[in-house]
Amino acid sequence: MRYVLTCHRFHTQKVIDMAFDVYEERLPIGIRRNPLIIMHGILGCKDEWRQFGERANSNRKIIALDARNHGESPYDENHTYPLMVEDVKLLFTKQKLQRACLLGHSMGGQTFAHLALKHPSLVEKLIIVDVSPITVPSAIRPLGDILNTMVQVQLPVNMTMCEARICVEKQLEKRIKDPRIRTSLLNNLIQQPDGRCSRFTVVAKHIKCYFQVFLEIKRFGVI
Repeated sequence: MRYVLTCHRFHTQKVIDMAFDVYEERLPIGIRRNPLIIMHGILGCKDEWRQFGERANSNRKIIALDARNHGESPYDENHTYPLMVEDVKLLFTKQKLQRACLLGHSMGGQTFAHLALKHPSLVEKLIIVDVSPITVPSAIRPLGDILNTMVQVQLPVNMTMCEARICVEKQLEKRIKDPRIRTSLLNNLIQQPDGRCSRFTVVAKHIKCYFQVFLEIKRFGVI
């Protein structure tokens, strides 16, 4: 199978300095291995990998990322795989990494696949989870309905984070019956220092950008 990567003029677009968590390796002093970098799937966040990072008896440092437009990372109107590859390259540069093992789930897997094809020298090992180069994941098909539901959510004010999550979940459960999906979506609910809840609907408002990513890859036979 021949893989084709589209060419984008991302040099005029913003590269994101992604948020990340680090779980240190358990090795004797003086022994160093290339780190394991993890990127979540669409509408996910680095917190989904916290238990793995804390419990893994790893001989490598683990770095769990928040992709652009997710979690604690900055938000931008552009959301394409070439740009996400540039985001990861910036992480390599700022953390002074020469090579790494990569573990990507769904969207994260596609991002790392693009990185491996374009910059193979950066990749020691590649693990792609829950996404195939020949079929669209079933979870992607209802994505439009999920994002439309998120757009319609009325974000609460003057509530604790716990109260806000309950309020938002009650709105979501009218249209989204799977509690696992609702839990994942609630990770996009962020409370600002002034008490306002934000970012939840920002992801959904970029719906066309998200669909562009997946439709583009499907069109070229990469999903």
